[in-house]
Amino acid sequence: MNDRPLDAPWVLPSASSLQGRRILVTGSSGGIGRHLVQRLNDAGAEVVGLDIADSGPQPRLWRNHRQTVRQDIRSSGVRATMMQYQPEVVMHLAAQASVPVSVAYPVHDADVNLRGSLLVAEATAEVGAHLIFAATCAIYGRPERLPVPETARLAPMSPYGLSKAAAVEYLDWFAVERGLKVTTLILGNVYGAGNQHAVIDRFVAEALSGNAIRINGAGTATRDFVHIDDVTAAFVAAASTTPAGRVNIGSGIETSIQTLQQLVVNLVPRTQTRPSQVRAGDIPRMQLDPTRAAQTLGWSTRTNLISGVAALVGRRRAQIGRMSATQATRWHLARATVTTPSSPPPEPDRDPVPASRSLRISPPSRVRPSLPKPPDEPSWPGNPTSPSGNQSA
Repeated sequence: MNDRPLDAPWVLPSASSLQGRRILVTGSSGGIGRHLVQRLNDAGAEVVGLDIADSGPQPRLWRNHRQTVRQDIRSSGVRATMMQYQPEVVMHLAAQASVPVSVAYPVHDADVNLRGSLLVAEATAEVGAHLIFAATCAIYGRPERLPVPETARLAPMSPYGLSKAAAVEYLDWFAVERGLKVTTLILGNVYGAGNQHAVIDRFVAEALSGNAIRINGAGTATRDFVHIDDVTAAFVAAASTTPAGRVNIGSGIETSIQTLQQLVVNLVPRTQTRPSQVRAGDIPRMQLDPTRAAQTLGWSTRTNLISGVAALVGRRRAQIGRMSATQATRWHLARATVTTPSSPPPEPDRDPVPASRSLRISPPSRVRPSLPKPPDEPSWPGNPTSPSGNQSA
């Protein structure tokens, strides 16, 4: 994994192939969608957004962004929009992206993530475009071995994982029976996009606001974290190549929630934590095998976790006016230290994770205060009836 300078833009050799190409992005107003539209615009593509939510004012530098169509992916208007704009590539990100919401409202979750995706797939096949679908590592559920390859059995543990897994299987069927050109990007846990469902973004927001970080369970669960810049680069790479089927988009590194919490504590001193119950449907461990992404897309991660989280903390501090983003990022990066990593104990019938592919953050040299009594769990802040949003895995 190559680390890029913190303030350096990501440039893909293939990005120039998107110059003048018409690309439709569903979920364009969501966390990942906004960053993706910006990246596509920078690559010279003609971008049409589609989202049920208002996109808000469009930056002037989005010179190639034609417009955002206010539309529900479950409506018959999706086909009419496809016919009107005749995109060459459709990037499908619109989703119900919350595991807790899927558990509480499984019918709504399936309606958006499965039926909505099928309508997008049908319309895409009809116009002959290349569909790039944002899937999630939640489709793997409790994997039989780590790291997880694309050939692994799908065993989702939540309605969210089930609906996304069913959509993936349907897209494979569309490819065979309808000739749909499809690439399914199976995303790790995306961070840095400002998505309320992303654990890293939530940890940073809670820490900088002076609140205790909420940790579900003991913090032993692991995830494969991938930065938003790496994710948008993967979409650009997929649009610049032939349809590739299922492709994992992750760092290939397993990181525990405890490790993540310690990193945030190192970056934001005096941050406390508060325990909470394990959420229904959460997967216990995840580490994706990104080998195929390198082989088929020429893609790999270029932002390591420490640099990415430090940059996120720096940007958030800059937003509240304490220092410039560059100064804040460099200051926080200097506070983050790494010790020799070790793996969590493997579960029965699991391959142990190589020590070189897991991450541990050394704790600060100070006495931690006792944990406060956890308050009652707040009600879910999102609107469960709105399908607008992006895949955050």
